[in-house]
Amino acid sequence: MHKSVLDIIELLQERPVSSVRPDIIWSERLDTKIAAMPLKKLFPEDNEEKVYGLALQAAFFILNDSLSKAHDVLQDPLVYDKNETGDYWHALMHRKEGDYNNSKNWFPPVHPIHEQLNSKMREYLETQSVQDDGLQASLQKLSEQPTWDPSLFVDVVEEEVKKGFSDEARTILNNIQWIELELLLDFTCKHAFGKGIAELVPSV
Repeated sequence: MHKSVLDIIELLQERPVSSVRPDIIWSERLDTKIAAMPLKKLFPEDNEEKVYGLALQAAFFILNDSLSKAHDVLQDPLVYDKNETGDYWHALMHRKEGDYNNSKNWFPPVHPIHEQLNSKMREYLETQSVQDDGLQASLQKLSEQPTWDPSLFVDVVEEEVKKGFSDEARTILNNIQWIELELLLDFTCKHAFGKGIAELVPSV
């Protein structure tokens, strides 16, 4: 594994949970490291691994809240609309920037992480005592779905942001998103390098 990728993963371990509606890039230093990923060296062939490699670079930018640069990577013809995972990251990028309808258009209807994401989301919500009735109703509807519903979560985020994004809503929605980001990052990493995040950096 190239040291540059390990450095990025280790730096990302230092960041707090990212927002569903970020205002600024989290770390300019990290942004520079992500931009410098030696993709041609890591993925010399234009194959499926390189598609996932580009998706991984975009994922790192998204985790750093560097949405414009993530979008630039996702516009690369090799990854643009080429597989469900690249599309998923594209959807997350638009959701974070507040382009909610566009976000819905990019989410794959099904993805291998959805079942685990739905389970972990339900487990998390069981530990929360939600004070806002409207938010509670939205979260209840979300947890009642048979599997993860990405469009419904977009609706919940959009509604809460428009309401003013209370501290309670911010904490809960950010934490649900963080579960989603970690699962999708691990999935993307496995398909790019054959190993998940914990295998690459055991301290994760």
